[in-house]
Amino acid sequence: MDGQTFYGTILVVDDEAKVVLFINGVFTPRGYQVLTASSGDEALKLIDELYDEINLVLLDLRMPGMDGVEVLKAIKKKHPQLPVGILTAYEERKSECMQNGADFFIAKPYSLRDLHDRVEEIVKKKGKPKEEAVEIKPGYIPVAKVLIVDDEKEICDELKTTLESSVEAALGEYKVEVAYDGQEGLKKAREFEPDIMIVDIKMPHLRGDKLISILEAEGPRPKDYIILTAIDAEEEKRNFRRAGYAYVSKPFTLTKFLEDLRVLCFKNDLIKKL
Repeated sequence: MDGQTFYGTILVVDDEAKVVLFINGVFTPRGYQVLTASSGDEALKLIDELYDEINLVLLDLRMPGMDGVEVLKAIKKKHPQLPVGILTAYEERKSECMQNGADFFIAKPYSLRDLHDRVEEIVKKKGKPKEEAVEIKPGYIPVAKVLIVDDEKEICDELKTTLESSVEAALGEYKVEVAYDGQEGLKKAREFEPDIMIVDIKMPHLRGDKLISILEAEGPRPKDYIILTAIDAEEEKRNFRRAGYAYVSKPFTLTKFLEDLRVLCFKNDLIKKL
């Protein structure tokens, strides 16, 4: 992009040419690549072809062919970690969109500031893998509020006991809450406002990826997540790592888990001096 900083790729799905031109004119000079699709079918084909390159989808609801919510469902079913923002004049459909995994909802007409802030927030947080080196400062320890959401009670209880043990044994100082399904996890997250969430994916009532999408859209937003799951599909792993989340496969060792959590705390400045 002629030496300009590149921030990410946005796919705009809208059949109104003036909307597409407006978004292109706003974001291209700011370092984004803008792809376009005028229908849901066209958008889904582009996503399948260019998934690794797309950081965010901006989706209208009323288009020829597939309804926007149906497109949203199709995206989230196949690529649950791909962020999707809704831009529409139908404000009454906000709840429906959020329940189906939208990362944010902006009603038309909207301000340039609102749109730019939401796009920047999503792309910077979810569009870049968090693989940069983390400085472990000597003389400091992790301090964090941790929420564990897993339908395997034994795992929740073991991790809670370990993290609430001595600072030396736990490699940090933690306050811990647990939840045994996704709905309880959502309720606890809103009450406890954790710094870091440890989330299983396959849970009753509300899947872990849906839980994360709701919190990212509506808050409170943890500073980071650890995906703790028995899912072994390579595409699932790639989705979570692409979103920047640590991924720990079951069965796991406590040593590896504690070290991953410690690194996340230092990365997010959740530390204090001894």
